[in-house]
Amino acid sequence: VLFRSDVRVGIDALPDGGYRVEVVAPDRLGLIARTASLFAELGFSVTSALAVTWGDRTALTSYRVEAERAPDPDALGAELRERLEQPVTAPPAPGLDLAFDDEGSPWYTRCVVSGADRLGLLFTLTSAFAAAGASVHAARIVTEAETAVDTFELSSSRSGGKLDGATKARIREAIEFGVAPPRRRFGTRRRSRRERIAAHHADPDRTVPTT
Repeated sequence: VLFRSDVRVGIDALPDGGYRVEVVAPDRLGLIARTASLFAELGFSVTSALAVTWGDRTALTSYRVEAERAPDPDALGAELRERLEQPVTAPPAPGLDLAFDDEGSPWYTRCVVSGADRLGLLFTLTSAFAAAGASVHAARIVTEAETAVDTFELSSSRSGGKLDGATKARIREAIEFGVAPPRRRFGTRRRSRRERIAAHHADPDRTVPTT
């Protein structure tokens, strides 16, 4: 049984010199995005990826990465646990072609993204999905001759069903312009009338506003 903060990472060296990185964790919005952001910062090039979510809401993602040296699974797991509590952000990735298909799956909207491959592309795409409120249930990342053709099975994080037009538009916008961190709100919260009355009882000389 996995707790919400659990992240388990496994590393396998591949015969051609790359590495397979497998991440198992409770499914949550932005899990793949945060994993991809870490890979981008470490300079890992993701050449293929698969993602599945089981019925108990456990997510397994498997990535084939190119790295200068073998990744440390303990360090990756510790960093991912910290990132799961951070907001999702991503740089823009203009010039990509997006196609949405609501007929290919009875449960999910299929999104196919194609364009020039670049470091951090998976990070940008999955961050855009998370920011738009789309959950990734399956992913297939393919890179051929410096061209990426990435296929994702998506659902609405609110309804659990296929994506509506507004969510698709938010995905396109987030990819085109990037994902910014949420703005901090400054100032104090206006107290409710009940809170103001309680403060008045604590200090009877104070006046309680009527509005």
